[in-house]
Amino acid sequence: MHKQRWGATHGVASHRSLMKRVVYIAVTMCAAASALAQNPDSTAARRGEDSARAVSLPSVIVQAQSIATQSSTAAHSTTILARAAIDAAQARDASDVVALAPGAFIRQYGGQGGLRTVSLRGTSAQQTVVLLDGVRYQSSAVGSVDLGSIPSSILKRVEVVRGGDAARFGANALGGAVNLITGSDAANGDVVSMRADAGSFGEIGASASAATRYDRGSIDASISLTSSNGSFPFSYREYGETSIVRRRNADASRFFARASWEHNVDTSHRLGVTLLGFESDRGVPGAIVQGQHEQLNARMSERELFAIARSSWSVSSWQMLVALTGRVNDLTYRDPDDRSLRAEGTDSRYVRNESALFVRTIYPITERGIFEASAELSYADLEGDNLDPSAGGTVERLQGGVTTATSWIFSNASNGNSVAFDAALRIDAYSTITTALSPSLGVSFQPLGGPLRLRARGTMNYRVPSFTEQYYLNYGNTALRPERSYSVDAGATFLVDEALVLEASGFLIDTRDQIVAVPQSPLVWSARNVARTLSRGIELGVSGTMFDGMLATNLSYTRMHAEDRTGDSFGKLLIYTPEEFATALVEFRYDVFALGATWQHVSHRHTLTSNAADAALPHYETLNAHMSARATIAGINCTARIEGFNLFDAEYQVIRNYPMPGRSLRLGVEAAYALR
Repeated sequence: MHKQRWGATHGVASHRSLMKRVVYIAVTMCAAASALAQNPDSTAARRGEDSARAVSLPSVIVQAQSIATQSSTAAHSTTILARAAIDAAQARDASDVVALAPGAFIRQYGGQGGLRTVSLRGTSAQQTVVLLDGVRYQSSAVGSVDLGSIPSSILKRVEVVRGGDAARFGANALGGAVNLITGSDAANGDVVSMRADAGSFGEIGASASAATRYDRGSIDASISLTSSNGSFPFSYREYGETSIVRRRNADASRFFARASWEHNVDTSHRLGVTLLGFESDRGVPGAIVQGQHEQLNARMSERELFAIARSSWSVSSWQMLVALTGRVNDLTYRDPDDRSLRAEGTDSRYVRNESALFVRTIYPITERGIFEASAELSYADLEGDNLDPSAGGTVERLQGGVTTATSWIFSNASNGNSVAFDAALRIDAYSTITTALSPSLGVSFQPLGGPLRLRARGTMNYRVPSFTEQYYLNYGNTALRPERSYSVDAGATFLVDEALVLEASGFLIDTRDQIVAVPQSPLVWSARNVARTLSRGIELGVSGTMFDGMLATNLSYTRMHAEDRTGDSFGKLLIYTPEEFATALVEFRYDVFALGATWQHVSHRHTLTSNAADAALPHYETLNAHMSARATIAGINCTARIEGFNLFDAEYQVIRNYPMPGRSLRLGVEAAYALR
């Protein structure tokens, strides 16, 4: 299926040459002036990283959306990607944005309609927490989040906090947390915008948004519609013969809507409500094995409504936040050709309900310290066809958690040295799982008040099994224990001329009792706590602009070793986990024109636990590019854009037997009008 230009051996040998290229690019960027990932609300965000000198707790807690500017993240490795970076990356969905952060690798199951999940620092998708506007987007009972289902058009900013910290983010935060901040900017008054796209493989997209601001608040809403037939060509090689075939049953369509209301009751009290909903229908093509397309008639349709209601108070120096979330999800999967359980084929429906209550209070202790206490109560249930008969068709989970945390900052006025400490302890209790305790301790040091900041953090984290791992028919195991991990993270950031950000991080994540699928018979597998994994590595990042903002760039590089520490697989690399990956984003802006490109490199990946070289996927590189022009016509700001993806037509797979699209083109136009 691949063009065998590079095998696994070549992928390993190419590490030195790639490292030289990365270092060269980093050096040439050292004249840059400011971070591409800009956040108008925060100096830290403008730098692309959080800063020990940029702690703004009152605004953060009142807004109740950001996780990256809190003092508790001063010792975290943090990347902030604002709207400018989202546009420059030609992002279709949230996965394209998250991929820009060091340590973040996106696992993609085929084309545009395929599942896309994030792996942070070699951990699994289930070991990363995804937040939306600062609150948990999926409960621990679900596990991973399909980032491909969230259109980039609704994103205002993305924050990636790398490094485990269950004490701060709750269950499943072994690799870190991703916070998707949504909305339109109504700060400048009433704004209406529309966008339309058309591209290769039948891709069609349309989106519209409107925002208005009144005396005490704002209202904004957006809709997005995307569709693609997913029928892209790829080459298949078998018995020495290469043929060109097309991907089948890979079509996908999705309608997404969002609405938000923010209201300031007075100067100290704010209310907010956010609603998100989507409806999707897509083919679910299987792997392509020996030239045969599997699951040619499998279909999945899904509908969901997710709501957030929040209220925050600020009285003197004391602050409090109360947030309530709810979700209803209805998923149907049909495959008339799958008769493993029923003669008429598979026709399964799953209905999931979730709700959560979150309360946080923060109180300063003198001018140097802050005390924080929070509590969380959540409920989830799932009704479905293919659950274990002992579950009676419905399963449920109740969770309660309490966190206490404190942060202290000490500065020496004579020499400018600054030291910040933070500590947190969380305890969680579950109705069907054992209790979990999660401590966290971090420190950061800023010598002489200068541009260098050193940081370190140590944590103990856990992940609870999902409903699938506990109750799915012929697979689930109700006796599963939570996964446990120990995480250590250290690094430094350096700010050049209050603009350019250089970052280096090192990490180690040791996970015990990892849940894996174990064969019980030739036809039956079961989830078991048997594995231990160890992931360690380094991350480098550079971001900035130069020539008065005409040239913007963002570079990330990750080198890691994620290995199995269990039985016969001891010392073997984890499957589908690259040892090395890098991205480089560059955009040139002049007057009304913009020209940019995004390059990505991913090293070889093993597909078998034995790490057999002949079964490894070769390394690949892709290059995307875009060009746009702006004009104002009758007071309407118009933008025309042309985008190319995978320009060198690289043939590659992220997951074995799930080919990715080759070269493609997309054209788009956008119009925005300020009503006042």
